[in-house]
This record gives sequence, structure tokens and C-alpha cells, in this order.
Amino acid sequence: MLTLPSTSRPGRSVDHSLSPEVVNALRSTLVSQSEELDELREALAALDRQRRDELAVSANAQEELVHLRDQLEHLQREKVDAAFGGFGAAAEAQQPAPPQQGAARVPPEVQAELEGLRSRVGELEQEKEEAEGEQTDLLVLLEELTAKRRGDKRRLREAGLEASEDEDEGEDGGEERGEELV
Repeated sequence: MLTLPSTSRPGRSVDHSLSPEVVNALRSTLVSQSEELDELREALAALDRQRRDELAVSANAQEELVHLRDQLEHLQREKVDAAFGGFGAAAEAQQPAPPQQGAARVPPEVQAELEGLRSRVGELEQEKEEAEGEQTDLLVLLEELTAKRRGDKRRLREAGLEASEDEDEGEDGGEERGEELV
């Protein structure tokens, strides 16, 4: 919101050479930039929520992948035990079995599900990276617009007008405000 400087402030003069059109144009620019900043903040918050949701889904997929690996290992042990008539269990109790690479076949449905989960984890990681990149781009844009808005406010102040102190209130030392312009 724009304000006129207070007439009671000594040493402060108003530049009367600014036309009402210029003041209105500056006001309009500030309003549109404020609205755009609000929209960007909302978009950023939505992207942050989406990223958190995707991270949760990714974590669940990772947990499920670990669970499936455990099941696969258990099925491989059962198959070995069945093939050797219980000798596998006795040998396993005496000595930990080395990881079996291709020694026992994985059931096709378990393998298919495992591959599907691996694929889904890869997709989620790619989506996460894309969302983080988009979030970074929005942060850069937000910073650029904030800098432009500050510049516009500075130009208004140099012209003898005051701009709202919404988020920038602490930057100017908390000057006293004058009459409001509508």
C-alpha cells in the first residue's frame, strides 16, 4: 500500500513533478508484483508438499523392496533346504551361507514384482529430482521479483512517496508512516 509522507515531517519534500499517471503506474506495478509473489509462494508451498509426498512414497517403495528381498532370500533358503532334504538347514546353522548368485532360481512373479518396484523407485527418484529443480527455479524467480519490488519501492521513496512495508518493515528502521493513498 502506498502512503503519502506526513506533512509534519521536517526536511522531507515531495517531488510534485510526478504525474498521477506515473504514480498510478508504479502502484499498479507494485500490486501486480505483490500478487505474483503471493502466487509464487503458493506454488512453492505446493511443490514442497508434493516433494514431501513423493519422498514418503519413495521411502515406502524402498521399505517394500527390502521386504521383498528378505522374502526372496527366505524362498531361496527354503528351496535349497527342500533340494537337500534338510542338510541345507544343518549346514546353515553351522556356517553362514555365502550369498547365492544364481544358485537358486527366483520365482518369476517375485522377480517381476521386484523389477516393477525397482522401476518405480527409479521413476520416483527422477520425479523428485525434477521437482527439486523446479523448486530451485521458482526460488530464483521469487528472489528476482523480490529484488525488483524492492527497487520499485526505492524509486517510490526517492520520488517522495512511501511504499508499504509488508515484509521489508525492518529494513528501513521502522519510519513513521504518513497518510494512506488509495
